[in-house]
Amino acid sequence: MTDELIRVMLVEDHQLVRQGMSLLINEQDDMNVVHEASNVNDAKQHLQSAASSIDVVIVDISLDGVSGFELIKWLKIHHPQLPSLAISMHDELLYAERAIQTGASGYIMKQEASDKVIQGIRTVHSGGIMLSDSMRAKMESPDGSNNNSVIDNLTYREYEVFQLLAQGKTTSEIAKLNSRSVKTIEAHRANIRKKLGLSDGNALMRYAIQMHSETTT
Repeated sequence: MTDELIRVMLVEDHQLVRQGMSLLINEQDDMNVVHEASNVNDAKQHLQSAASSIDVVIVDISLDGVSGFELIKWLKIHHPQLPSLAISMHDELLYAERAIQTGASGYIMKQEASDKVIQGIRTVHSGGIMLSDSMRAKMESPDGSNNNSVIDNLTYREYEVFQLLAQGKTTSEIAKLNSRSVKTIEAHRANIRKKLGLSDGNALMRYAIQMHSETTT
């Protein structure tokens, strides 16, 4: 029976969330959490010696410290046979496509019903892609990814800040949402402006909101 179980590794920095997800997964007859990690470095360290004992990796995008995107990218390079399922508190319009492009096999918002997580694990384990119907249709649309090419050179943290700016969030609100200092967010904003060739903060806000409007219509 053990060999038939889907062996899950859970990478999540909030202990209560991690415990809740572990309990949910372990209640299933066909899966079991075999390892938990709270950050990218711990996850990599375990995977370097035990990747063969894991079938699916669940990765929180907004990990404290190094972004979960970095782990997904690392997995795609070093363990391409091992599917990852990205989870996040952020709306799928913000990160789903980027997660898939980085190497994830699916994306689920934490607000989704618990059965979506279970469905996602089974889907990616069987070689499928786990996305909502609306997000799948958007990504399959001929012009669905045209806007992303402009901001492909942003780091994952910069991309996160950019998307929150597009929602009209202030620097202090973004800092609070991401457990970062205002100074750190200001530095990200400055880097984004430089990379996009924008003159000032107002230009950045207008551009972010315009991009958000074009990708959500």
